[in-house]
Amino acid sequence: MAILDTRASGPVSQRLKWLDLVDFPGINGDGTVNFQGFDVYVGENDPPTLRMLLVNNRPFLDPVSGALLDCTKLGANATIELFETTLGTQSSTM
Repeated sequence: MAILDTRASGPVSQRLKWLDLVDFPGINGDGTVNFQGFDVYVGENDPPTLRMLLVNNRPFLDPVSGALLDCTKLGANATIELFETTLGTQSSTM
């Protein structure tokens, strides 16, 4: 996941910050996120706190083996994930 500061000037490479998703387990501990959509709330503090709500289409996992199951047979497994970061930092927490 990355955040682009659209209010700053300069090359995109200097305004783009890739985030480490701290304490996010993902699929079987691999940190994978399957984005479908998102929204960002910008707080009033300085620097702003960003709260990111992400629609995550997680695959189904077999509870015993941990193997991926066929989502075409089981349907959607969408969840809302909430991450929070401060503008200018390089990590986000749940």
